[in-house]
Amino acid sequence: MSVSDILEVGKQGLDANRQALQTASNNVANANTPGYSRQRVQLTTNDQPTQGQVRLPGVKVKETIRIHDQFVQNQIIDESQILGAAKARTLGLRRIENTVHNDANRVGDLVNNFFNDFRELSANPEVNALRSNVTFAAKEAVTGFRSLSTNLVGVRDDLDMQISVAVGNVNTLAKEIADLNEKITHFESKGDAPLELMDRRDAAVREISSKLGFQDSTDGKGHVNMSAGGLGVLVNGSTVNEILVMRTPEKGDKAAGSYDVFVRDGEGLRLATQHIKEGEIGGLIHTRDKVLNPTLNHLDEIAFKFASKVNEVHAAGVGADGLTGRNMFKVPAQKQGAASEIDVSYEVATNAGAVATGFNVGAAGDNRVALAIAEIQNSPLLTDDPGKLSMGPERQTLNESLNSLVGKVAVQVEHEDHTLKHQEAIVGQLENYRQSVSGVNLDEEAISIMQYQACFNASAKAMKMGDELLQTVLSIKD
Repeated sequence: MSVSDILEVGKQGLDANRQALQTASNNVANANTPGYSRQRVQLTTNDQPTQGQVRLPGVKVKETIRIHDQFVQNQIIDESQILGAAKARTLGLRRIENTVHNDANRVGDLVNNFFNDFRELSANPEVNALRSNVTFAAKEAVTGFRSLSTNLVGVRDDLDMQISVAVGNVNTLAKEIADLNEKITHFESKGDAPLELMDRRDAAVREISSKLGFQDSTDGKGHVNMSAGGLGVLVNGSTVNEILVMRTPEKGDKAAGSYDVFVRDGEGLRLATQHIKEGEIGGLIHTRDKVLNPTLNHLDEIAFKFASKVNEVHAAGVGADGLTGRNMFKVPAQKQGAASEIDVSYEVATNAGAVATGFNVGAAGDNRVALAIAEIQNSPLLTDDPGKLSMGPERQTLNESLNSLVGKVAVQVEHEDHTLKHQEAIVGQLENYRQSVSGVNLDEEAISIMQYQACFNASAKAMKMGDELLQTVLSIKD
């Protein structure tokens, strides 16, 4: 090895270890940066021959790589889709449970008060003050049904708003991924390795997986492309197909006015709601259409049967004024929406004497209507599954059906809680493993920095020695 070779080898050592020091320092600086994957400089022996075809010894930087496990990334994406749906379902169900538990119990108490007041009236049918009590109790029961219905509709509106926000987030993240695809390709075409941009793209893919179920793939250009069943291609290179929400009429389990999810298909829109099962959006749609709407239907049928059955008996009786054929409640023509629409009839609301207690005109002690209405409290009026507005056999009383309404939601909340905890444990374990592979260990980086620094100093000393040898040779010539 000539003296000039010693200088060249030393120069290579300085350059290679300088890059290694820069990379290790960058790792330390980004130790707390979310989504950052630690980087490593891969060193290799110099394989470039000299003009005489003799390999020049030394070192060079082969490439700078990021420590990344694509298999773990794919697992996190798959499990995060399930986690996103479970979390959305659990949070939505808890809101429904809180609303139903508080308000349904109140409705049950108000309905019981109504029947109890009729029972008291049956003992003294000639007392007008007791008729006023019945009228007041009827108004309170109606208010209870309306309040619970309004609160559940409010939860549904909030779920719709969350769906809209989540769809907007998906579009934003999809545009970010497409933009990063283009930037990464641009830098790679110049021979650069945009490792930080790759980290940002992976983080965006993981984030979008919590919002929506999809499949991702990498093409020959290194682009991350995304597609979803029923939605088609979301991201293709630098192109994004946006999804959007629109309020639509009633359709299947979806109530009128709630959001449907669409994807652009050529010049038109294609409905995709029914295909979205995973991610936050899938969980919100499930909670809204499979839990909340049946709960509202259940409440509507209870209100409809309650008011209709009371009317059936009451209309056959006579009031204190001797008139008959009057309803206690104003009931809509159909069950759907009944809880929000029932009201005390105008005749009863404005005249307590219109409350019927018996069947015979002028019979002051006739209490048969009042007793019959009071007995409705213990009569089976509803099916086992009123949430679907079914026509099966009537096996449940009003109180039993109200308790069933509360119980069904509570059972679903408990199930989703278990699912959520299980899924959080899976994703947490995968994230911990990803961090153990890709995360920055400050102790390891400190050791690497000392190692590269020692090599850098040694290379500098080698160059200094080569320079001294060269000076000696030159002095001999002189």
